[in-house]
Amino acid sequence: MSDNLENLKEMFEAVLTMSRDLEQAYNNLKLKFNNLEIKLENNRKYLENILKSINTGVCSVDLDGSITTFNNEACKIFEISEDDANGLDFRDIFTIADFKKDVIDIIENFRNQNVFDINIHGKNKKLNTSVSPIMDNDKIIGATIIFSDITKIEELKEENRKKEKLAIIGQMAASIAHDIKNPLASIELLVPLLSKEGRGRDEILSNIMISIKRINNIINNTLLFTKTIISRPEIFYTDDFAKDV
Repeated sequence: MSDNLENLKEMFEAVLTMSRDLEQAYNNLKLKFNNLEIKLENNRKYLENILKSINTGVCSVDLDGSITTFNNEACKIFEISEDDANGLDFRDIFTIADFKKDVIDIIENFRNQNVFDINIHGKNKKLNTSVSPIMDNDKIIGATIIFSDITKIEELKEENRKKEKLAIIGQMAASIAHDIKNPLASIELLVPLLSKEGRGRDEILSNIMISIKRINNIINNTLLFTKTIISRPEIFYTDDFAKDV
């Protein structure tokens, strides 16, 4: 009887020891889990701070083309809050014609074209873009579009091109004045001859008109050089274009 009690006591102590070990293992596991949770939360906040701090717009979309990430710079460019942007159809924000909702189509369009002209609340902006697919193993599960507003840069480039043109025109001024002076001198010599006998008026008038046309061509070519040409791409059918030609 005493042996049975002793065995039972040993078994009970073994169970208690095992229970304490299990409790200690559970506490250690819980501590590790809490530490991992803290690290994940810190990493999440760190990534959020990076997205908020960079001066480049970042937008991510899921397979359906719905926006899942829209950072501070993206909100600033499109003049919309992050809460309002998240969950919206990508096309509702970017308003780019011919874009389909499918993420594959979005990726292909951005790969084929880097710069887009977009109207945002009545303001024309030019965006420089790049795209990367979001992968899960070998499967595309979304896309990230990175973009920057280059409107002011392009405006400065255009102003610089105009200044360069004006500088060139300034250099050409002496040459243009000389080119205009020659036909004017011819006109000045020919006009008095109209009142004299013995010269054909038709021939003199023809020479005057030739000189006037030369002056007009010089002026028109100068104006054409200074004029800003705005291209407006249009879709057209080659058959119709060939018929017009």
